[in-house]
Amino acid sequence: MRTVSTMKLLLRVLCLVLLSALSYGQGVPEETDPCLPTEHKILQDSFRTTGFDLRATDTPKCDDKLKRGWYRFQDMNGAPITMPTTCPGRNRCGTVAPYWMNGTLPSVADNIISVQLCTKMKDDAAALCCAEPEKIVMKNCGNFYVYDLFPTMDCQRGFCAGNIIRCTVDQRSLTGFAPCTDRYPVLEGLPVLQGPLVYPDQKFEFRCRVTYNVPIDDGHRFEIAWTFNGNPDPNIQPTILADTQREAVLSGEQMKGHLNKDIGCQVRTFYIDTQDDKSPMRTTNTIFLGVKEQPELIGPTVRNNNKAFDFQCKVNFNSGDTDQQIEVVWLFDGVQDPTIVRRVLTGQDRIATLKGSALKNHINKNVQCQARLIFANGIQTEIRPSNRFFFGIKVNPGSLNINVQDTEKELTVTSTIPVVCNEGQDCCLTYKLSSSRKFVVTLKDTCKLKICSKDWDPDRKQAVFKITVVPFRNDVSSGNKQTTLSFESITLTGSGPYIDILKNHKPTPVPITVKLQAGYTCSLTGDPHVIGFDYPHTYHFYHVGEYTAYEVNDRHFEVQVKTWKCWRVSCICGVIVRERNSIIRVNGCARPGYAHLASLDIPYSLDKGTTVLRSTNGCNIGILLPSGSEVKIDLGGMAMNVYIKTPAFDINKARGVCGTNDGNKGNDFTHRDGRITVPCRNPGGCIPNDFINSWSVAGKNSFFVTTPTKKPSLATTNYCPCDAGNADTCSSTQHPKNTANVCNGCPQITDKIQIRTPGLGKTNIDPASSGKQWSDETNAFDEDFIQDELNVVAMMNTRIKRMSEDTFWNDQFLSSDESASNTIPNKRLTRAEKITRDQARDRCNNSIQTSQLYNKCQDMENLFENTLTDCIEDIMLGGTNDMLDSAISSFTTSCQITMAKDMKYYNENEDGSVVLKSEFTDDVCPIECRKHGECDGKGKCLCKAGWEGDTCHIETGKGPQIILTTSDSMCQAEDKICNSVDLMVTNINIFDKLQCQVFTLDAMDEKNNKPDIKPALNEASPI
Repeated sequence: MRTVSTMKLLLRVLCLVLLSALSYGQGVPEETDPCLPTEHKILQDSFRTTGFDLRATDTPKCDDKLKRGWYRFQDMNGAPITMPTTCPGRNRCGTVAPYWMNGTLPSVADNIISVQLCTKMKDDAAALCCAEPEKIVMKNCGNFYVYDLFPTMDCQRGFCAGNIIRCTVDQRSLTGFAPCTDRYPVLEGLPVLQGPLVYPDQKFEFRCRVTYNVPIDDGHRFEIAWTFNGNPDPNIQPTILADTQREAVLSGEQMKGHLNKDIGCQVRTFYIDTQDDKSPMRTTNTIFLGVKEQPELIGPTVRNNNKAFDFQCKVNFNSGDTDQQIEVVWLFDGVQDPTIVRRVLTGQDRIATLKGSALKNHINKNVQCQARLIFANGIQTEIRPSNRFFFGIKVNPGSLNINVQDTEKELTVTSTIPVVCNEGQDCCLTYKLSSSRKFVVTLKDTCKLKICSKDWDPDRKQAVFKITVVPFRNDVSSGNKQTTLSFESITLTGSGPYIDILKNHKPTPVPITVKLQAGYTCSLTGDPHVIGFDYPHTYHFYHVGEYTAYEVNDRHFEVQVKTWKCWRVSCICGVIVRERNSIIRVNGCARPGYAHLASLDIPYSLDKGTTVLRSTNGCNIGILLPSGSEVKIDLGGMAMNVYIKTPAFDINKARGVCGTNDGNKGNDFTHRDGRITVPCRNPGGCIPNDFINSWSVAGKNSFFVTTPTKKPSLATTNYCPCDAGNADTCSSTQHPKNTANVCNGCPQITDKIQIRTPGLGKTNIDPASSGKQWSDETNAFDEDFIQDELNVVAMMNTRIKRMSEDTFWNDQFLSSDESASNTIPNKRLTRAEKITRDQARDRCNNSIQTSQLYNKCQDMENLFENTLTDCIEDIMLGGTNDMLDSAISSFTTSCQITMAKDMKYYNENEDGSVVLKSEFTDDVCPIECRKHGECDGKGKCLCKAGWEGDTCHIETGKGPQIILTTSDSMCQAEDKICNSVDLMVTNINIFDKLQCQVFTLDAMDEKNNKPDIKPALNEASPI
């Protein structure tokens, strides 16, 4: 029962509340009417109108301090206004987010109603205009409305009322609201600046014009101020324009202190009754009073079909005033030439021209023009210079430093002077190039520099030439040599004032310094002993075969040697030197004991610049190649001594038995495949077999088997010394031929060497000869070779001494990785004479001391000790004295090579030529001289009675002696080619004209039962 009573009570209270709310919403009368003056307050603020936009200078208004209660809105005149019923947007009504009424205004009959207030919280188009709505009540009081307002939550919000428009910043009214008028006179467009306006008397002015389309004087005023680089001049007062005045003038006299500045004018407008209230400044464009842009120098430009050229100066100055004058002056290295008058441009002319014929005194100078504006009363703007152009002939670099490791260096000659003449074609300027000292450098191809009209590049405004400078190869290891390359003897082809400006001009001479650095030397002497490039000691190889002694692949240079059985070890019997297509073959391998009678031939014509020399007794051969490489070969009975010298530019390129030349002593024993043998532990007897064998060549890799394929011919290059007296003497020889160092006193045989067609098959047999050219039985020990050798011995009536089979080899002489691979090569007959090491030392010591250069070099760089050691080993291994001459020759040649590295052993002439002192070259007699004569100390061999020849090698009255042939003495014509026979002949001067008698056996004379012999004399070629 209690529960039912409680429920009834709650329902009754709820009904009363609902009836009360319904009566309030429908205008049920209250006890107090908000329309009564005493029940509401008045809000009368001009900023509440929707036309009051919130500006940057305004402080936002807000209603956060407003007390809760009833309010009515009035404008400044007291008229009632209402809250807007559409969204005014943000920054209106003097606040950031104004409140507006979202709905319709109530009628009087509606009494008090509830309405929704809205605001726009975000400042973007997509944001809601009714964010965070609020509920209030309002009432229509007949003539006005009252609103039950509340304090806003922050100072970003306020209540909006009315719609009167606020005047803009450029407008004015007594109230600040509409109706509004212009605050100050409004110009149409920007002011316009004109100038400089030049008059015929060269006076000038600037004008600043405004546009104001009000024909009557409505009190407007225009204040015009002049600016210079954006700043006013306090000495120039602003101009006030009134009534119909629309233009202010600035005279040239007023601008004397403002030349070469940006001239501008600034305009402010105002009404005379409010002259303290002026418009913002309106600025015109600016005009630079002078030549602002750099003038453009154009040229030199060739014109009139190669008959003339000129420069042009183009002034970039835009002005429609035809009375404006522009002065153009020409400068040369910044200095004006008074003989070349200035040019004044008028009207629309903006280009001044300078003829090239006026530049005779200005070669090798920078040509430039400068321009400025000129006015009356001496007013001139600042000079504006153009770009520069070097007018001349320049050599770059101005000085040249050459290391002889450089094969060549270039000088670039650039001429910026067009060569033109009256003839219009084939106009040329020719210089003779001259080196002040001889034998410092050569020039490629020519000693002339020819500059012609056809060489001119009109786009690049120049003609470019290259002069290739090649340093002379030399043997000196340090120091410098200097020369100066000059341009002399000018020759002009063509006539006229334009080419004549070059008549006496010579480019600046170029100092050239050549840093001296000796090339690289390698020697293979005796049986054979090697002194390589970097490893400081002698090393040996005793195997029979064919080896690459030295190669440089990038220039097709290679030296191969062939060794044969030489007593218990081996000796060199053949050498092939190849530089590109210059292939020289020296063959002494036909018969043991006759290496000194080696033949010399070539498979192809030699490249130009190759020189071959041979002594008259045939025992010395010198080969000089175009690159400057040299090979010297001294021929003995069983052995050849080979000396290889290569240019300094081969650095880091050496490969082969001679080792490397990179300055690293640790990698001299580099194998063909790149592996490195560690240098010997005992340098006194180093035998790096594995390293030597890696450079063995066979088959197609051996020049002794296969002739190298001929390389495509290169364009012939001439080298010109270009020194006084030799300016026009050019040849294909790149370096001076110092023949005294490679074969002293030897005649040249370059053009006399027989060309033998490359051989067929393994042995390289000459089709014209039935005999062997290269011995192929020397690769292993066999009975045929012994028998053949014994036959030769019998013919010579000599006895070859053999070494006993006592043990010589020991691990201490081997490289670190070669002990297991070493074997005793070619054990031969037991020697007949037992020679002790002390005896060998005495014999070697006494022999070496007979060298003419012994006193000069006995204490030099262990030369004597190395030669002595090698000589002792030759005797101990061979059991013979036959290698003593080889030791003497080795010591003498090594001494000469060593001396050649030091400039103090040279005589240097003033012209730059250097010659090794004659005591080391010309005064040294060939070693063969000592057999049947003696040296006079000046290089001449004095023969004993019964002997003659340069080296006393010809027995007087005996005639040529045929020792043997490399083929049978009789040739069956039906079986073989019998047009030539190879003979080994002694007792001759190989340069003498020789003949041999050949008997032709046509058939048997049956009547007399004997051959029908027809003798004939044929020419013989001994080389």
